[in-house]
Order: sequence, then C-alpha cells, then structure tokens
Amino acid sequence: MKSKLSAILSLCAVLVLVALVLLPACAAGGPTAEKPIVLKLSTPMPPVEINSKYVLEPIARKIEEATGGKVKVEEYYGGALGTAADHYDIVRDGVADIVFSLQYYTAGVFPLTTIMELPDLGFATGETGSRIFWALYNKFPEFQQEYSDVKVLGLWTTDACQVFKRGEPIRTLEDFKGLKIRALGPPNAQQIELLGATPVSMVAPEMYTSLEKGVIDGMFFAPGSGASFRFHEVTDSISIVNTNATTFFLLMNMDTWNALPKDIQTAIDNVTGEEVALMGGRGFDLAREAAFKTFEEAGLEFYEVPYAEFARWKAVSEPIYDSWVADMGAKGLPGQAVLDEALRLLKQYGE
Repeated sequence: MKSKLSAILSLCAVLVLVALVLLPACAAGGPTAEKPIVLKLSTPMPPVEINSKYVLEPIARKIEEATGGKVKVEEYYGGALGTAADHYDIVRDGVADIVFSLQYYTAGVFPLTTIMELPDLGFATGETGSRIFWALYNKFPEFQQEYSDVKVLGLWTTDACQVFKRGEPIRTLEDFKGLKIRALGPPNAQQIELLGATPVSMVAPEMYTSLEKGVIDGMFFAPGSGASFRFHEVTDSISIVNTNATTFFLLMNMDTWNALPKDIQTAIDNVTGEEVALMGGRGFDLAREAAFKTFEEAGLEFYEVPYAEFARWKAVSEPIYDSWVADMGAKGLPGQAVLDEALRLLKQYGE
C-alpha cells in the first residue's frame, strides 16, 4: 500500500512539473502560435498607382519574408489613415508605422531634397535619379538631418517629367504665356513663373478633376504616373522635354523601429534602403514604356521639343540654380556642395 501511495505521489509530482513547464507556452499560444508584429503601412495613393504596384506591395511581402513571418505588413491605400498632406505627420506621430508619400506635400521640411526637383538637372530615367538621390542622402549629414525624426526605408524619384496639356501641345516658350500649370514643388513653381505661366499648387489626387474642369491647363508630370491617374482622359497632348522629377519617401515611425528586436531590424535593413530606391526608380521606367502606349491609343498628340527650343527654356530657368544655392545657404545648408556632387554623380551614372 505504501509503495502504491509513493508511486502515485511521484506521478503527481511529475504531472505538476510538466504543467509548470507547459503552462507559460500554452498561455502564450505555444511557440508555433506566436502572433506576428503587425505594421500598418499607409499611402494616399490607390493600389493601382505606380509606387503601390512596384514598391509598396512588393516591399511589404519582402519584409514579411525576410523576417520569417515575424512581421506582417498591413497596407492602407487611398488615404484611409489620413490625407496626402498629412502623411509625414502620420508616420512621425505614430498613426501609421510606415508611410509612403511625397516630400512636396510637407513644405519646408526637406529643403535639400528639392535638389532633385531642379529643372533640367540632366537625368532621364527614374533609376538614375534614384541612384543620385540615395547617394546624396548617404553622403551629407545635413541631408540625413532632414529625416532624423523617422527611420528612412527608401528615397527615390520619378523618371523625367513631360508637359501634359489640355488642347494643343506647348511648342515654344511663348506658348506658356497665360497658362495655369500645376507645380510639383517650389523649384518647379519658380520655373513655371520664369517660363511665363502661373503655377498652381495641388496634390496629385485633385489633378484629374482640376484638368477636367479647366482649373489648370496642364502640368509637368512623369508619364508612368500620368497613366495610372488616367490623365490621358482629361488632356490632349504631351510635350516631350525630359525636365523635372518628383521625389518620394518610404518612412517608418522611429518608436516603432526602436521597439523592434535587433534581428528584425537587421532583416528589414537587408531589404530596404538602396534596394527600395532602385525598386522605385525602375518601377517608373517600366511604367513609362507602357504609359506611352496608353497615351497613343487614347489619341494624345506627342510633340518632341527640338533641342534648340528647349535650350531657350533652360536658359530662362538657369537663375533657379543660383536661387536654390542661395536659399540653402541662408538656411545654413551646403547647397553648392550638394549641387556639385549631384552633377558629378550625373556624369558617373551618365545616360
């Protein structure tokens, strides 16, 4: 009897020990049922937009794969978490963990970044523009300071913009007179004024209706994005000039980043940065080819501005460079050094 009681007590002790070992795992859902870290990614753009297609959806899946499923990225399209103009505040303040948007929507926060918006800088493809942009960010501490409140996952540019217009294409400098042209940033606004037109500021999602109603006559815009916004439905012509570019960012909230385990941070770093920059730039280059087919099928008139005429546009716009350098200097920023490096990189990555 005593031996049976001893055996029963021993069995009970083993069961209690097993329970103590398994209870924490069961309470946490077990090692195979660990819930992933959910990161909210917000964009003001629709899912069909170029950046959504070529950057946001792919990078969301890359992050999930790189972290072995420890992270899940939930995308919120079309401004579901806030307006286009609010997206930098959304990520800085933690409303979203990751956001995509344009620096242009947050005036004054990214002064050195506007180097990539200068007219006729000299690159035609999104890949070249993005390589230059990422290199400048990495070289200059003052450039990095513009993004010090957030974690930068990627910076990139469009391919060179063309001039979309209602009615006849712009063929000469004189054709700008009296037109209302949407400006894609401060340098472009200054360029539009020097060309003889009136710059109008507005976010991209407002442009279709503004063109349709005649609030604006045209805009400088990257062709790939132009097709995704269906601007071929509300414009009639494109003047081919390879002039400005638009810049973009993919940013993470700094508190979100700092709270991530080191292995997850490393995994995310391995698939972002320059890789995202090139994804973005190359996406625009791919979209550009398809877009021109769409424009042709829609019946838009194409006019390739002769070099001699474009040289007149460039000459009129030249003061913008001196103005930009002076403006950066007044802010205590190395504008001339950044411009010189951008021009050097253009030769390095020459097209």
